[in-house]
Amino acid sequence: MLALIAVMAAASILVGGAVLMVLAADRASIDATAQRVAVVHQLANQLTGAGSAQELALADYVLSRQLPPRQRFDEAVLTYSQIADALRAATIDLPEGRAASDARVAARQTWRERVAGPVIIAVGRGDAPAITRFAEGAASDRVPMTT
Repeated sequence: MLALIAVMAAASILVGGAVLMVLAADRASIDATAQRVAVVHQLANQLTGAGSAQELALADYVLSRQLPPRQRFDEAVLTYSQIADALRAATIDLPEGRAASDARVAARQTWRERVAGPVIIAVGRGDAPAITRFAEGAASDRVPMTT
């Protein structure tokens, strides 16, 4: 009887140890996933900031027609591109995250093509009516520019 109790106690200890090992492995996996999600979240926030920087620099350029805001716009575009690349790398095996980040990047590119690019050309040409259309449509970011 004592031997049976000893065997059962040893088996319980082994089972408990195995459970703890599995839990520790799961914990490490959860921690790694949480860390990765935090990185993706941080990059997404940085992407938003770089997009906002583009919009602010463009508005400053339109208002001032000076070179420094235009340079800030170009720098913001470059920064946005670098962050977008880092976000793509961070979401390489996260299909939903990749799809969401790709959609954001595509929307920003569309904005640059339909709004930013044409108004930059309009400022360069001194095209007051096009600049006015930008100013009137800037709030929605959906007004396509034509030059």
